[in-house]
Amino acid sequence: MSQSMTATLQQLLSLAPILLVYLAGVVVALVNWQRYPSPARFTFFASATLLVASVAQAVVIHYLLVERVERGWTVAQAGAILAGVGLLFSLLHAAGLGLLLAGVFAGRGTANQVGAPPSAR
Repeated sequence: MSQSMTATLQQLLSLAPILLVYLAGVVVALVNWQRYPSPARFTFFASATLLVASVAQAVVIHYLLVERVERGWTVAQAGAILAGVGLLFSLLHAAGLGLLLAGVFAGRGTANQVGAPPSAR
């Protein structure tokens, strides 16, 4: 196994707790899809987005660090590229968290309906 692959796997291992939470979010969403379709849909896409973005970020960062050496990028060039990649993944994580927040309120009735008896809803 190459040194780069080992470093990527080590990075993913350090992310294991959060990756497991994202994976649990996907599973919980799928289990509850029929009962709570709207919140489950948001939770599924949020968790999947966060899971994929986290894994992809670790892989892309390690790839770029290897490429930096092989292509002879200056520190300034590598910094600019890594900053751009960081911004991209930050936007993906923000989108995932936005979906999760949307899921919290999806499918809820109005405040008047919450206290009303089931026949009035």
